[in-house]
Amino acid sequence: PPRQGRATLLRSMDPIAAGDEPELVVVPPTPFPLLPELGQSLADLAQAGAGRRILFELAGHQRHRVVQAHLHADLIFGLPGETLASFSAGFDRLLNIGPHEIQLGMLKRLRGSPIARHTVTHGMRYANEAPYTVWQTGVMDAATLQRCTRFARYWELLANSGRFQQTLPLLLQGRPGGSAFAAFMAYSDWLWARTGRTSGFTPEALVDHLAEYLAGAVSAGSLT
Repeated sequence: PPRQGRATLLRSMDPIAAGDEPELVVVPPTPFPLLPELGQSLADLAQAGAGRRILFELAGHQRHRVVQAHLHADLIFGLPGETLASFSAGFDRLLNIGPHEIQLGMLKRLRGSPIARHTVTHGMRYANEAPYTVWQTGVMDAATLQRCTRFARYWELLANSGRFQQTLPLLLQGRPGGSAFAAFMAYSDWLWARTGRTSGFTPEALVDHLAEYLAGAVSAGSLT
């Protein structure tokens, strides 16, 4: 949720021409609740398809200079031209910047949105009913996007809830190659296979499932 009395880093979300400097504004502490947004995707092709060029590198460069900034980043699955591999790389780079929260969601084709012009070019297919969520793209099939939907839900339960601040880093490191996205996707796939659900978990159940998974990872030698 928005915090009071903290500096906020605001990033312009309007399309900007190639070569232009992005607008980066530091807002000093204020009694008004503020919610900073950092962007949607790090894949150049996906950003172009969405009509945006987001420079997370600049945000990362400025991060250490705004000690009290509360950084909230939005990432969207299913943007035109974005593969699972490019999303994974972007997620890992963003996580290394150190935002306080990463909000994950699925692309939705809102009425009148510019995203509609990329439907044919990028093989976009959406649900027939509002909110017209993407369910397939030219580079992500329906099964992959369903995995992404579950990833987003489990990330909200474990990472954004704030309940697993000590345990989450252990989970995110437990993957050869060091990809936090790959590590959490592996857990997401396991939890879905184990429970067949994405909601209705009690806090105790979440703890039990995570403990079971990590114990298995230790036994398998993928986590020390």
